[in-house]
Amino acid sequence: MFINKSNTLIQDISYDLESLESKILSKIVSMIDSRNDKLRRYYQFDLNSFDEFSINNNYEQLKAATRSLSNKGFEILKDNGETELFSRWVSSVITTKGSGIIRVEIPSEMEPYYVALHSNFTSFQALQVFQLRSKFSIRFYELLYSHLVQKKVTYSLQRLKKMLKVQNKYSDWRNFKIRVLEKAMSELKEKTDLSFTYKVIGRGVSKEIEFTITKKKTKQEPVVLSGLETELQKMGFNDKERKKIFDMYDDDKIKRNLQYTLKQKAAGKIKTHPKALFRIAVKMDYDSTDYSKTIKDNLEEVSELELRLEEINKKAEMQDDFMTYLAKATERNKKGRAAKLVGLIQEHGVEFALNFKDNPNLYNLGVLVEQFFTRSKNE
Repeated sequence: MFINKSNTLIQDISYDLESLESKILSKIVSMIDSRNDKLRRYYQFDLNSFDEFSINNNYEQLKAATRSLSNKGFEILKDNGETELFSRWVSSVITTKGSGIIRVEIPSEMEPYYVALHSNFTSFQALQVFQLRSKFSIRFYELLYSHLVQKKVTYSLQRLKKMLKVQNKYSDWRNFKIRVLEKAMSELKEKTDLSFTYKVIGRGVSKEIEFTITKKKTKQEPVVLSGLETELQKMGFNDKERKKIFDMYDDDKIKRNLQYTLKQKAAGKIKTHPKALFRIAVKMDYDSTDYSKTIKDNLEEVSELELRLEEINKKAEMQDDFMTYLAKATERNKKGRAAKLVGLIQEHGVEFALNFKDNPNLYNLGVLVEQFFTRSKNE
């Protein structure tokens, strides 16, 4: 699960969020696909899923913190320190009593900072900030990670305090140094993939802080996985496959289709490994959409064949030839079951189709495959 933000929303912004509020906001932002051109109207998540991210707060605290985001805002600062934009983080929060489900709406003026990000943005793992306790640690992690390429960055003490909204709280340098800077430095070093040191330049109101940023080298040690990642790992998905799944789908979609797959397995409806069914279920979102009876009646066959596709590609060279034949055949049989299932063949290929030759439930398609391979042998 990754968080993608415009650097403007990290480097040129002034706000004050408590640790729990920051984590909930990070959860929401992680659901946004930064490749899209526009924000969705609503983003939905289950408050009960926050246990997966080491956020040990009860339901009412989580709900209250989510609602508080609609009352809190931020300022984007110009180079001269003047405010350029003021906005709330969330424009509305919709809760359903007893469900744990919350829908939030993000203001439209936030679009340039979350979507259509092709340059000048920062991407980092949400887990890195979920495990932090101090709100300043979360803030410094995002800020310094956005400068990681440069390895060094300098901020005036005055601007830094304004970004953190502590201008009037830590007037004494020693307090700021101990309670903000060094606290964040210690926690980042202990818990995240980022560490920093700093050097004070100048005195008084002209005081500046030069940060030196270091990305920790990856060690060969167990990775702390979220609950969803653990379930996917148990199902047989490797690190690369899990990352791809979390990049493509939001957590709620993954969770409900994971539950759907495990439910099918528990009911004895899957004869083979559930990994295959999950791939298709999350793509087509079986748990929330009423798909055609033809497809849903044949989940066993689909899951078995999807698994085979991962292991066998020996007849891939016949793909184009078969698809040409199938297209002509379905043109003559538009109302037949073959026409309804051509999409599956187009997606999964010849090896998928071969398995329907002797399947009585998919007779029309089986006939087409039989005819094609009989013709191929004669040629």
